[in-house]
Amino acid sequence: MYSAIQEKSIFLYTFILPAMTFLHGLHSNCCLSALPTTKKSHYFCQTSVGDSYAINQQLILFLPILVSLCWHKVWQEQEHSMSKTKYLTFEKARDRYVFQMRIPTALRAYFKNRTAIRIAFGTIPEDTAIQQAKALESKWKLKFHEVKSRNSVVRVAKENNRLITTVLRLTDDIVRRAVATTLVSRTNMLNDKLTLLRAAGDSAWTTELAAAEIIIASVRRRLARGHQSDALCALGALEVEYGLNFRRDGSETEFFVERWNAAEVQFEHAWIEVLRGTRSIKTMMPLRTELLPLVRFFGTPANGLTQRWVDRQGLLGKSPTSKTREKYENIAADAHGIVGEQPVELLTPVNIRDLAALWRNKGNSQTTIADKLGILICLLDAVSKEAADICRSELPRTQLDGVRRHPFSDAQLGALHQHFREARNVHTDDMHLVDMMMLTGARLGELLRLNCDELSRSQSGWIVTIRSREDSRLKNTPSERELPIDTSGLPELHMWLQERISKNGRLFTDARADKHGHYGNAESKRLNRILRKHFPDRRLVLQSIRTTVGQTLRRNGIDPRVRRRALGHADVDIHDKHYDPAELLGAADLESIAPVLAALAVRTRTVPGANEEAKT
Repeated sequence: MYSAIQEKSIFLYTFILPAMTFLHGLHSNCCLSALPTTKKSHYFCQTSVGDSYAINQQLILFLPILVSLCWHKVWQEQEHSMSKTKYLTFEKARDRYVFQMRIPTALRAYFKNRTAIRIAFGTIPEDTAIQQAKALESKWKLKFHEVKSRNSVVRVAKENNRLITTVLRLTDDIVRRAVATTLVSRTNMLNDKLTLLRAAGDSAWTTELAAAEIIIASVRRRLARGHQSDALCALGALEVEYGLNFRRDGSETEFFVERWNAAEVQFEHAWIEVLRGTRSIKTMMPLRTELLPLVRFFGTPANGLTQRWVDRQGLLGKSPTSKTREKYENIAADAHGIVGEQPVELLTPVNIRDLAALWRNKGNSQTTIADKLGILICLLDAVSKEAADICRSELPRTQLDGVRRHPFSDAQLGALHQHFREARNVHTDDMHLVDMMMLTGARLGELLRLNCDELSRSQSGWIVTIRSREDSRLKNTPSERELPIDTSGLPELHMWLQERISKNGRLFTDARADKHGHYGNAESKRLNRILRKHFPDRRLVLQSIRTTVGQTLRRNGIDPRVRRRALGHADVDIHDKHYDPAELLGAADLESIAPVLAALAVRTRTVPGANEEAKT
């Protein structure tokens, strides 16, 4: 079987060249017949070789024109033939037709980096091969256009310059959703094609219906034989398009291929029904809730949980601090790094375990992980109770009845003073800071933010007024209080206070607030590093001084309400909260704590065994 070019070449050499030879001879005969008989012999005698060459040269001038006209005809017919079978070739060695179409370079990433689509038809009539090739051409062009309409560039989800990949296991539910997702853009493309068909004539409908019949025969064959290439291409395109990573083994891959091939048959059947007018194309579009669990289709993203929670707090008349909001946003960002585009409504226990592992790798303790999961539960409660329950069921089982922070003994406090005096990077302000913590029981940040005008003299010492300011907020409302202190047994501290107050500025001049307006981060890290070198028990930290103060007040019989007020804690029952709130207790009501805490501070400087405790 000859190709079109071979046939035209045979025509050229079989008919055109002999015809040119005939014309050359005819031209010579015509010239001779025009001469008298008596002069013919004279013609042959007189005609020189140059004249003969000139005549031949004139004829040869017509040769390129004739050849050009012939090849132009051949090229026109070849183009006409190729318009019918552009992607169809015939393999003479195997006596079969083959469909071949190159994949555009920009789209190869969506098709596992394949360079071409190649489908063998076998030994079939030429008309059938042409018809099938046209159907496949339409099908693959539709697929290429479908991918281009999404995005011609490979997209990978990013956030804060981190690659975010949504990892999904190919379970039965995910397989069903993945198959449905592949049909969305194809249905949109067919809808556009239907719009064009409705404006065309009957011949266009007949052609499209014939092409659809050929395509459905092909997909049936693919389903029967279990071909995987197209299904795996579709799965790879989903991974690239949506930034996914489908975790799967061999059996799960086979299950997806089977479901996808079956869905293809149903989809093509539905399209034929649409063309025949027995079905609406709207019924071919999957519901959003049937698609892959991605927030672009439905649900709430993990990185949007904090804003939802802030909006909910606003409805309740509450305004979270910037530090609290940043903490919640960091937890939500870590969760987003695990689930990616998966909606939090479909959170799984595996996601929670992966999140806990992430925090564990960052050095968080079991208790810290439990606290972070508690915050995540708070964020999820406003969106999905089911997701919050899943997170709650994965909470690590910590010792809930254990004491998180231990108080110091007198010997340990004495050793602590000695360590701070001997440390090179601890200056005088740090020593006085520890003394103030023992005399007041106040939080570290509450003392570091003090201005000199917030201290006033009293009969036994000083009154420290802790109140909220515009530039620095307190932890809560009960934190605003007046605390009497007795410095009679600590002359160094008394003289230091007098000196600082005389300058009328900040009490702790080196203390700096962070971006949220909170004090104490740098001081806490610095002093706790020294403390950790000498006290291996991790339950002993700088804030354990507050625990020591609370224990000392309780052992000396101080009223519980006075203890709570001194430490800046809220009331615990309805009566105190509404009829006798702790906010009404002033410095006069707290006078009983001053001598008790002053005795504690003096005792730690003279307690026997401090040197031995420091060594141990």
